[in-house]
Amino acid sequence: MFRLRNFDPSTWSFASSLRRHEPRPHRWPPFRDDGGDEVLRVLKSDLKFAENGSLHRTDKYDLMIRQTDPHLVVRRGQDFTVEISFNRPFVKEKDGVSILFSVHDGKPSLNHGTLVIVPLIDRPIGYESPNEWHAYIRAVNGRRVLVQIKTSSRCSVGKWKIAVDTKLKSSQSAVSYTLPKPIYVLFNPWNSEDDVFLVGDDSREEYILEDSGLIWRGSHNRLRPAPWAYSQFEQNVLECGLSVISKHMKPSMRGDAVKTVRALAALVNSPDDGGILEGNWSDDFSGGTAPSKWTGSAKILQQYHDTQKTVKFGQCWVFAGVLTTICRAIGIPCRPVTNFSSAHDTQSSLTVDYFVDQEGKPVEHMNTDSIWNFHVWCEVWMKREDMGDERYWGWQVIDSTPQEQSDGVYQMGPASVEACRRGEIKRSYDVDFLFSEVNADKVYWRYLGATQPLKLLSKKPNRDAVGLNISTKAIGKFAREDITFSYKYPEKSSEERDAMLNALKQRSPFRVVLLIENVSEEEEFDVKGFIRVDSQLYTGKRKDLVTKKDFQKKMLPQTHEEITFNVTYDDYAKTLTPEGSFNVACLASVEQTNFEYFAQDDFRVRKPDIKFKIPNEEQIQVDQPFEVTVVLKNPLPVPLRKCSFTIEAPSLTEPIKIRLAETIKPGELASGKFELKPKLAGEKTITAKFNSRELQDVDGFVIGNKIMGKALFTSVVSVTICLTSMFWGITIAQQSSGILYPQESESRELKSLDGIWNFRLAPRLQPDLGFQQEWYSGKLVKTGAVDMMPVPSSYNDVTQLKEYRDHVGWAWYDRSFRVPQHWQDRRVFLRFGSAHYHSIVYVNGQKVVEHAGGALPFLAELNSELNFETENLITVAINNTLGSETIPQGKTVYQSNARYPDGYFTNDYNFDFFNYAGIHRSVFLYSTPKSYIDDIDISTRIDPNSGYGFVNYSIKTVENVLKSRSSTQAVGITVELEDKDGNVVGNGVGNDGEIGVRNVKLWWPFTMVENDDAAGYLYTLVVTAFDTATNEKDVYRLKVGIRQVRWTAKQFLINGNPFYFRGYGRHEDNDVRGKGFDNVLLVKDHNLIKWTGANSYRTSHYPYAEEIMDLADKLGIVIIDEVGAVAIDGYGPGLLVNHKQQMKELIQRDKNRASVVMWSVANEPLDLHPEAAGVYFKEVLDYTRELDSRNRRPVTLVCNIQTEYNLDKAAPYVDILSINRYFSWYYDVGHTETIRDSIVLDMENWARHHNKPVFLAEYGTDTIAGLHQSPEFVFTEEYQTVMMKEHFKAFDYLRANGSFIGEHIWNFADFMTAQGITRIVGNRKGIFTRQRQPKASAHLLRHRYHLLAAESDNYPIPQDVQENIPVYNPKKIIHDEH
Repeated sequence: MFRLRNFDPSTWSFASSLRRHEPRPHRWPPFRDDGGDEVLRVLKSDLKFAENGSLHRTDKYDLMIRQTDPHLVVRRGQDFTVEISFNRPFVKEKDGVSILFSVHDGKPSLNHGTLVIVPLIDRPIGYESPNEWHAYIRAVNGRRVLVQIKTSSRCSVGKWKIAVDTKLKSSQSAVSYTLPKPIYVLFNPWNSEDDVFLVGDDSREEYILEDSGLIWRGSHNRLRPAPWAYSQFEQNVLECGLSVISKHMKPSMRGDAVKTVRALAALVNSPDDGGILEGNWSDDFSGGTAPSKWTGSAKILQQYHDTQKTVKFGQCWVFAGVLTTICRAIGIPCRPVTNFSSAHDTQSSLTVDYFVDQEGKPVEHMNTDSIWNFHVWCEVWMKREDMGDERYWGWQVIDSTPQEQSDGVYQMGPASVEACRRGEIKRSYDVDFLFSEVNADKVYWRYLGATQPLKLLSKKPNRDAVGLNISTKAIGKFAREDITFSYKYPEKSSEERDAMLNALKQRSPFRVVLLIENVSEEEEFDVKGFIRVDSQLYTGKRKDLVTKKDFQKKMLPQTHEEITFNVTYDDYAKTLTPEGSFNVACLASVEQTNFEYFAQDDFRVRKPDIKFKIPNEEQIQVDQPFEVTVVLKNPLPVPLRKCSFTIEAPSLTEPIKIRLAETIKPGELASGKFELKPKLAGEKTITAKFNSRELQDVDGFVIGNKIMGKALFTSVVSVTICLTSMFWGITIAQQSSGILYPQESESRELKSLDGIWNFRLAPRLQPDLGFQQEWYSGKLVKTGAVDMMPVPSSYNDVTQLKEYRDHVGWAWYDRSFRVPQHWQDRRVFLRFGSAHYHSIVYVNGQKVVEHAGGALPFLAELNSELNFETENLITVAINNTLGSETIPQGKTVYQSNARYPDGYFTNDYNFDFFNYAGIHRSVFLYSTPKSYIDDIDISTRIDPNSGYGFVNYSIKTVENVLKSRSSTQAVGITVELEDKDGNVVGNGVGNDGEIGVRNVKLWWPFTMVENDDAAGYLYTLVVTAFDTATNEKDVYRLKVGIRQVRWTAKQFLINGNPFYFRGYGRHEDNDVRGKGFDNVLLVKDHNLIKWTGANSYRTSHYPYAEEIMDLADKLGIVIIDEVGAVAIDGYGPGLLVNHKQQMKELIQRDKNRASVVMWSVANEPLDLHPEAAGVYFKEVLDYTRELDSRNRRPVTLVCNIQTEYNLDKAAPYVDILSINRYFSWYYDVGHTETIRDSIVLDMENWARHHNKPVFLAEYGTDTIAGLHQSPEFVFTEEYQTVMMKEHFKAFDYLRANGSFIGEHIWNFADFMTAQGITRIVGNRKGIFTRQRQPKASAHLLRHRYHLLAAESDNYPIPQDVQENIPVYNPKKIIHDEH
């Protein structure tokens, strides 16, 4: 008999040390009963399904809620509770209890971690290893003991048996009890120690708990969302997934997320191991179900679970849907991702070779490579410790569609998305294959037979790019998220496609248009060729010829011809594939030059909508049936036969199939009714699929009471060819990349559009009314009542209406303007300094630009939109709604409780300032010559030995492409550098160069030179561009400060001298104006900054107006330039894309400023402790350095008040440590005596742990001006000054003894916030009031800052500033690290 060693359970500390050398029993757990009546015996156990299910988010699983044979489902590394009932009261001193865990299958082993024994003990205080198992006594109530069990964060996933061994501590006798049912243990994305840990409740809700979603299909120019029911909680789904894993993976391997998903990628398909699903890419699906008829995963998995036979048939989206279901079921964050124009490179050559004959017809036997219209794979979120580098943690691609073998098996991944983006194709697993799918070049060859040479027709034409519109469902909404840039850097080639073609309605004819243009002024050409239209499968394989047409044209100089032919429904109906996809191709040749041109494009027909009717939807209750009607209108000119609807919903054990007996005539309605009974509360998705002989694969879905519609498209497909004796190809307009501030010069004219605009709000509950009624098509006053609105300003505080102040949604502006007639021969630009948040701009009814981001400029070049003879109208729609992926973030919260008005919602946010909205900065029209200076990049350096300063420059121009010349002529560049008096001190020629300045006057910060006029010294770089073809020139002047920034582990240096930051956090905020720019306020604020002796500030928490930055440059005020990423959370890929875009726009705008010495990528992210924070911010910080590679400024991130120095995952990647701390305010409130030691200890811990300089970015207290009390009390002016003095003592100690480089008080002035019980009409931490009147603290701070300037810079002390504050000499402090 198997016997336990006589260990005292209370002394057991490591489960792995027990039973290691015992012989393995024949059955497990081993039954034992050799104890007498005194031995404690288990009578029963209660697995606390409701409590554990709620805490572990497993309460939706069928296993947990079914009436018969339920099983507990928990997530690993997280406590769960079991109540054990004994035959007598449990006595800790007398009874020993141990809990035994063993995997349900295989042979349990201590060595492999599949057998675990833990003692039942009291929970210790202190550190607890996340990778060990624990069993603690939670409560004892007589004979009942509540046990808290925690599995290891790395334990095997699957079914585990639990046994309880009891014995007397004084005896060898023992009794065993096995719980009657095993438990299911899953991966845990809520556990920070789990390899699949995912930050953000919204992300976990979407990628683990959401049981329905969208999978994008179609083609790159017709993106079609198809609903898919994942149903991961339904009957037998979890069991099926785990049983498949258990059959093919050893128990000891099932805790490894990487190995698990790699195995699943193989097990979902069937070629190697008789997996779940068989693929079929033909059009014959006899013996199974056509892939287009599946609506969800449950039926597939349930059928496989019941029969243990491969299910027929699937294609890529079905494989991805099933794989997503299994991953979510077992706890791995997963989402399906669609890659449009997806390459299948069979030769690993990174090219897709495509062969056509002399008529442009594909040579199929040669075309082993292919471009699929779309391909769907899955992304899973996890750590990749096997790859070593944390950069490659996060989203990983796995693909179960059997395309190519990997390690001898049809599987793919996990392949790091980041490794793919960086081109690290040697990384495991299968990154090379993934890279080809999104990046392969497409090469066209003409093939005339085995004995004839191949002719290269083209390589990667602009219409045939690979890896387009990579799409997944957005978090929390049924909408598309574009994640293309997480796979590949944005294409910079002018050959990239710049717009998508529209699709056509299925019943409609369509036109194919070929435009041929000869732009030569002298030569004529003979052009001949073929146009063909083929139906095709989504894999890119051509199915049938629809029609073709040959043509021959003589093209005279400066002429163009259109070749048009119509394709009717009768032409394409018989060849139509289920995907409704077509390919249009053209092969043309020019006789005189023997030049050949080939182009092709894909498009697909638009399917009709399925509509849902749910009567009395607001009265639907759990466990109460309700009726649903689905309706579809026949869009075809022929009857529909053998019609059916297939319904999927969370409450269904299997899909509902509704077959219609009647034939549906053209224009008639097909409808079906069915009944549902919801089992759980919450928003649910119902999906429907319609099929008939003539019309297949039509999807629809409804969420709650929202019917999701489809976009409308027009029915024109066009192909364009341009001819010239020197150039063939598609002409793409050259886009401006610069954002230079508008200015007048010899060559430029400027017109301000500031002033009073017309204004109206869209109704709160009809936010899209302005678009539906096309308010942009005419004057706003004709749409209803309008108000006057000053520009620039925020609209919130201008009126007396609460509706304006608290508005969420679209707001509309318009005004009229005229432009000079002579601008007709020039380039004209419209530029906004900023508008918050999402802006769409129309000129004369035509959309000209769209921009997201509330504090950065954007522009549009105006062309045909302008009227030069009559008045013009500009209309701007602005939406201030913030979401999970905006910068900054917000969340729209809807309230359905009866006490709220109908449709009530709020847009909530975590940041502590008011979400002002409107056109916040100036709007300009300006004109330039046709060839103009688009962008200027400068960097400066100094040589202290020679006294020289150097200005390195790079000039970008946009050139005028004239039809009168066969190729673009160069634009000449000259550069002059002028001093303040206008004297030329250096010059250069060409787009790139360096100018040396003898006896250079450096840009110094304020107070670092005695004479204020010498601070902020600026030269002027005069750039002139000459167009030799037109004799026009463009002149732009850029202010340049020559200075050098360096930093060490202990110091920040400007021009080689130590610099100590003295200043503030600030806000763009004032009465009435909100965040609207105001020159009066600009000058007043900077006069106050100089009055206090400050030398710096941070643009908290967004980029400030360019005019503010100009004045800082001029006055020598040092700037820490911060992007709008305040209080962000979630760290999702969509947020990352927007975050990086905001950094790109900020650096593009401010890269040349001498005042900007540091970039701040974020302020107070909500949680910097998770690994995901490190991964996310390393990406942002590295990207910022890459953008500023010319100047190489340091990069920082301002951590929140709760971030711990040794747990901050982003701190290793910053250059400067910026910390916010509010001792005696947000903690230890009222206890100013705690400040000194707290600050010293905290700052030194940060500096010593990271070996980097530390800067206190915020400290302060709210203070009501005029409120006094003695002794000091919170909110009084006395309390603010005492708080400051205690900080000063700590700062002085740190300055003398550490790596402390600066102090910024929060805040310069009081500012507005959202309403809240902790805010008294805004945040009152300013040392000035919102009206810029000083509190007592302003005088105290002035005193300190001027004395610091005198001490460090020998700056003259104002007469009214008196003696210094004594230096604090603290007691000896014991630090956490030495």
